[in-house]
Amino acid sequence: MLRVLLLALSLTLPLAADAQTRVEPGALAPALAASAAGDTLILEPGRHAGPVILDRPVSLTGEPGAVIDAGGAGSVVTITAPDVTIRGLTITGSGNDGQAIDSGIRILKGADRALIEGNHLHGNLHGIDVHGGRDAMVRGNTIIGSSFHRVNDRGNGIYVWNSPGAVIEGNDIRQGRDGIFSNASKKNVFRNNIFRDLRFAVHFMYTNDSEVSGNVSIGNTLGYALMFSDRIMVRGNLSLGDRTHGLMLNYANNADVSGNLVRGGTHEKCTFIYNAHKNLIANNRFEGCEIGNCANKLRRAVRAATYAKALKSVRADTAFALQSPRPEVRLFCLAAIAVAQSRPLVKAALFSTGLDGYARVALLRAFEKEPRLLAAVDRIVLRNREKLRRAGV
Repeated sequence: MLRVLLLALSLTLPLAADAQTRVEPGALAPALAASAAGDTLILEPGRHAGPVILDRPVSLTGEPGAVIDAGGAGSVVTITAPDVTIRGLTITGSGNDGQAIDSGIRILKGADRALIEGNHLHGNLHGIDVHGGRDAMVRGNTIIGSSFHRVNDRGNGIYVWNSPGAVIEGNDIRQGRDGIFSNASKKNVFRNNIFRDLRFAVHFMYTNDSEVSGNVSIGNTLGYALMFSDRIMVRGNLSLGDRTHGLMLNYANNADVSGNLVRGGTHEKCTFIYNAHKNLIANNRFEGCEIGNCANKLRRAVRAATYAKALKSVRADTAFALQSPRPEVRLFCLAAIAVAQSRPLVKAALFSTGLDGYARVALLRAFEKEPRLLAAVDRIVLRNREKLRRAGV
């Protein structure tokens, strides 16, 4: 009977709610010491002294004007416990120790499922360092990095190291070294962020099975530098006025690079690809670059295989190549010979005494500019098709 009464009493009493505590400037340290798991600390406007260590699952929420300032010592906020939320605060005043990775906010191993949302971070070496914590959500933050004269002395807007499941979205990042630098991580999502005044907008090293989508890179040295990483999805990103390349794949394999726009800037290559294999690069748009895509080199190599087939039949002999009745075959053979002999196309044309005038002029005009060469070939093919059509063949 007593057990029944106790059960009934427990059902009628309200459950204890997580505590919400207002914290005035100067009272953050004792408030954290007195907090319990699940508590929310609401920081009132004013300066709250850091550094701060969050070693239990609590929420820090800032009212407008609430600032945590470490005064130039270490990281401003370090998270060591899981399920911590930091929202609506200004975070400033980290140290400048690169080896210690001094940051506005550090999320360490074991600090899983951290939510960092709607904060303003400035005056820190690194903005946010996700350093081992799993499944972090970093969204809607404004990060203004350091502006030291030497780029390598600056920190990154967001640094992700060995933090599977991290989602970095909707952040506005400017100044510093790289907007997002991800190293030795996997299964991360970086989407809908804006990057300005940086070295690289997004920099991948050894980051696999991850997504880079919907981001905007404006006026950086390079947009998206993806290195030594496999199975990356790079879709729907913009590179606007970046100075060297919009996209770079360096030892990146099995990537899906599609639907991206690279426009303007002073770069000679919209996209640079080096030793990257089995990648799908499709439906991208490149504007205002001297070379739209360094995959042109790859295409040249593929076409060289076509040339090689022709060379096999003509024995790499210019005179023999000219015996073909098809001008486009002669053109390809001569181009192949030029490639094989490392000669400019104009030299091949000069040797082609038996080449018909149209193809000869095409070669001379093409010189070493492949787009014109291909256009010339296309015109020859179309001309032949028209002849065949008229002949009723």
